[in-house]
Amino acid sequence: MRSFLNSTVRGLLVLGSFLLVTSELRAEGLKEAGLAAAEKAMDGGNRHEEHKSTYLGFGASNFSNLNNTSVGFSLGVAYSWAIDQFRIKVLGEGDIAGSALFVNAGLGGSYCLTRTDFAPYLSADFGGGIGKADGGSLTSGSLVGGFILGLGAGVEMLHSAAVSLDLGFRAAFLLNSNTYGMPQALSLRLGIYF
Repeated sequence: MRSFLNSTVRGLLVLGSFLLVTSELRAEGLKEAGLAAAEKAMDGGNRHEEHKSTYLGFGASNFSNLNNTSVGFSLGVAYSWAIDQFRIKVLGEGDIAGSALFVNAGLGGSYCLTRTDFAPYLSADFGGGIGKADGGSLTSGSLVGGFILGLGAGVEMLHSAAVSLDLGFRAAFLLNSNTYGMPQALSLRLGIYF
């Protein structure tokens, strides 16, 4: 019985020594891996490359305070730079319904809430533009210009690919009033980044 206990104790000591050496080697490896990851993050190694693309989108729009309540046509164009979950863009957008129109150009940005290929996003933009109320023809109706603020949300499909689809909603506000109030345009567009 005594020899069985001695051999068991020796076996446990050998096993304990082996586990101790293994855990020290593993800890050293994890420490080196952690340092390498930290150095990579400090050097910007975790950042994806910048992706430049052009955007073209078509859809429907609706106005407020432009004397037109019918559904109109919306067009958006942009040039953008995307890094990771952020996209910065120079944009131009136009909405028309009857003889009412809402046109603007400016700078905008969006933030994708996930890093997946199906990425919901929030966006904002600021620029200048005009809003023309429906007066029965393109030459009649009150015209007002000023700064424009746009807020939006949507989803970008195939976000990490060279060509991606975008389905987005945007509410734009002209920060100046006409005879009807402060012009607003709501648009829903399907677009493509290429």
